[in-house]
Amino acid sequence: YILGLIGGFIMPDKSGNIIHLMYLPLLADLERAGRYSWGSACLAYLYREMSRAIYPSSKKMGGCSLPLQSWAWYRMPSIQPRVQRDITFPLASRYGLISIPL
Repeated sequence: YILGLIGGFIMPDKSGNIIHLMYLPLLADLERAGRYSWGSACLAYLYREMSRAIYPSSKKMGGCSLPLQSWAWYRMPSIQPRVQRDITFPLASRYGLISIPL
């Protein structure tokens, strides 16, 4: 399950079906793995994939695109989907951090 989460959501490759075995040693000690900064790893992997996607020969881009999409929607309201209710982030809202009214 954890390898599927890493390879399918946090750091997916372009094919969408391969999980690199280089992540396996990171999970040897699950208590230690819980202290890793997985969000930073996700962003670093996304930035690396974005830098590889600028070449004309590149046809796909790997990486978790959700942070990029959220950033784009927040910074460029004209591309946001039109919804009739406020966009909320339940986990962040629990701590009073964010709410985006439309």
